[in-house]
Amino acid sequence: MNIMLNRLLYVLMVSGCFSGISVAGESITLKNALSIAEENNAKIISVKKDVEIAKAGLVQSCAYPNPSLDIKVEDFENTGYELGINQELELFRKRAARKSKAHGLIMIANEQLRLISLDVAMEVKKKYYELLLGQKRTEIAVKNLDLVRKLFASVQDKYNSGAVYLNELLRAKIELSQAENEAVSSEKEMQVVKSQLNFLLGRPVNSGWMIGSSFAYVEKKLDYSVLLDKAFMQNPELKIKLLSVGLGKKEVSLSKLAVFPNPAIGVIYTKEGENKLLGASVGFSMPFWYRNAGEIKEKEAGLEKAENDFEYFKKQLELDLYGIFTAAESAAKRISTLKNNIEEVVEIQNLIDIQYKEGKSDFLTYLDNVKTVRTIKLSYYEAIADYETKIAVMERIIGENIE
Repeated sequence: MNIMLNRLLYVLMVSGCFSGISVAGESITLKNALSIAEENNAKIISVKKDVEIAKAGLVQSCAYPNPSLDIKVEDFENTGYELGINQELELFRKRAARKSKAHGLIMIANEQLRLISLDVAMEVKKKYYELLLGQKRTEIAVKNLDLVRKLFASVQDKYNSGAVYLNELLRAKIELSQAENEAVSSEKEMQVVKSQLNFLLGRPVNSGWMIGSSFAYVEKKLDYSVLLDKAFMQNPELKIKLLSVGLGKKEVSLSKLAVFPNPAIGVIYTKEGENKLLGASVGFSMPFWYRNAGEIKEKEAGLEKAENDFEYFKKQLELDLYGIFTAAESAAKRISTLKNNIEEVVEIQNLIDIQYKEGKSDFLTYLDNVKTVRTIKLSYYEAIADYETKIAVMERIIGENIE
């Protein structure tokens, strides 16, 4: 009996420590978690560097070709020499086209950053809801442990008085042991989820803090047509596909402009003995053999591929949104049904307690009712977590939070 009491004290101690009931510390809400992840998540930090790289590309695209300096010495003894300074000129709006391409790459990089931010936000929400569910699972496990402990004490009293057989006492001991194990394991699982969330937040995996948000069901007003319009306008992947089409057009234009050579103009200063001459030069390549035909075909094929990818992804996006929208509606209906069941199981628990104390209900019936109450409560909170997770996926698709 002392061993069993020690185990019970251990479970209650663990429960208090892990759930933050008796431990003071930082409290993090879901909103806080999202803000922390936006600043510290490794993926987001990496993609921010990609944006900086794309901006550096714009600086490079604005640069003019460097001038060249030619020095020619034909006669060292007579100190004759020739100096030439040449500057390549980009005509046919090549530089403007190159800058336009660089701007397009920056826009794509920004959408990539937004995409990763939405991905991380979705994962943070999923883990936070999983953590809230774990907290409720632990609370239910501890309450169930308390009920089973009282049941065991009652069965032991009846056994001592000769009212029940030994097998009933042994069954009660088994149920108590399982309830203790469930309380401990649910706490451990909760810590694993918290470590995974810490990783997303860019914190040490064993960082300790308390849950600052409540786990309550708030139904969202969902309109599929409105959500679809938002997805088509705001989904970062779709915008990247569309920007890629625009980028493909710029690359085709640049490849065609490359056929025309860049002229170079220069100034020539010649000194031969006492004679000094100042002249000018103009030069350009003659596009007889190289007309960039291969690159033009490559860029045109790339453009066609980008256009096809955009249309395909748009249809895929609509399909994905419809699937998660339907699933969210089903989850909301399940919550509504289970909420009514919650009120019923509370009454069941009260009745079975009275019936068992009065001897109107046997041990197995009492045990079955306790399990039923526990299952319904867990199912209710699992349904809420499932609903919120589907909302998080939907928010990722449409590119904004759903109020």
